[in-house]
Amino acid sequence: LRNAAKTLTGYMLERNCRETLQNAFLMNGYFVELVSYESMIWPRTKQYRADFAIRTNALLEEGIDTWLFECKSYTAGIGRGTISKMNQLFAMAYMESPRKRGIKVSVVVNHVAMIEQAREYYAGCRIRDYFSFILIDPVNRCVKDEFCIPRIDGTEKSVFKVQDGR
Repeated sequence: LRNAAKTLTGYMLERNCRETLQNAFLMNGYFVELVSYESMIWPRTKQYRADFAIRTNALLEEGIDTWLFECKSYTAGIGRGTISKMNQLFAMAYMESPRKRGIKVSVVVNHVAMIEQAREYYAGCRIRDYFSFILIDPVNRCVKDEFCIPRIDGTEKSVFKVQDGR
């Protein structure tokens, strides 16, 4: 029964995040298409499957057309798994760049403390790929913040027209 409740909670979190992000893309004038299960897997070694993925034109200028999302909840414990999940994604990016495959990867969180922890931890980094943390308000179902991990070329930016809390 406990595992069933945990699975249901995870499903509801993913659904809430997916619907919130779909609406945010649409409200900012971008098209949205949910991506099939097979397209949510990266890299070719198939070591990672996103919670969900969206195909969008939000980052076409950067050569990105697919966006993978991993959902993390505050109720699972502050930051529990959030930083380690991003570190795992970085390790996979070392083996195969998501950018070269037209992919951006984001960890979606539902509490300001989680994005602040990520911002503090990764602020000094400079990377080649497109990774970010997105804070959503699960009650009002809106994107509150996106912290794009700084890129080597300085092109990191949020497409959600929200203030970067830096």
